[in-house]
Amino acid sequence: MSTIPSCEDTCQACDISVASQALVAEFTRRGLNTKGERAQLVRFLLGNIEDLSDKKRPFLWETVYDNPSARQEGIFQGRLVGRTFMEHLHIINAIEPDERVKEPPVGALILAIQAVHRALLYSISGEFELPSDRKSSEFSKNNWGDYTLITPRGDRIVKRSSVFLKAIKNLKDQQWVDIFKVAMSFRATAKQPSKAEKDEEEPLSETDSDEYDELVDPRAVGPQQLNSMNAT
Repeated sequence: MSTIPSCEDTCQACDISVASQALVAEFTRRGLNTKGERAQLVRFLLGNIEDLSDKKRPFLWETVYDNPSARQEGIFQGRLVGRTFMEHLHIINAIEPDERVKEPPVGALILAIQAVHRALLYSISGEFELPSDRKSSEFSKNNWGDYTLITPRGDRIVKRSSVFLKAIKNLKDQQWVDIFKVAMSFRATAKQPSKAEKDEEEPLSETDSDEYDELVDPRAVGPQQLNSMNAT
């Protein structure tokens, strides 16, 4: 029986080149020809450069791509995420329909987000540059997975792979429809997957208990609920 392909072995979108190509396409769309112009966009889309656990990432939102000052709407529908997510969907679609997992592809969306995050980090100068230490640039659990930080006050889990897990699991059906629409708009630009082994995808940690107010999408809540959130 076929299973979901694993990131390390089969998923094209886990390769940094897919997300970096999406970023180059965005540079071209905007007519950004200098390193300075490109670096300015990268820094805006990336947000916090230092903390991989920071949830405030402008590149996640659809509305900021054409109007940086617009209210952030369309969570996980940003152009870079959508273009990269499309590659994951190609892998998933290679599986026979009756053998696919019926739930939304939560893990695939997380991997697409992380691939974009990596591409932006390595393009912070306005030009894509991998670290001289290639091991530190690998898409591995050591570099991008959750880990336990031991402190004098006790151990705490630092979320990197699961930082958006709760928010993604809480997406409404219509939000998933919108995310798929954005991804499918890039279908013509996505590569067709090669035949690959079908390995079990390692589940993500669900150690998630904090709030995700900054990830509330105004499109997905009613006016009264949104006003209540803003008031607090």
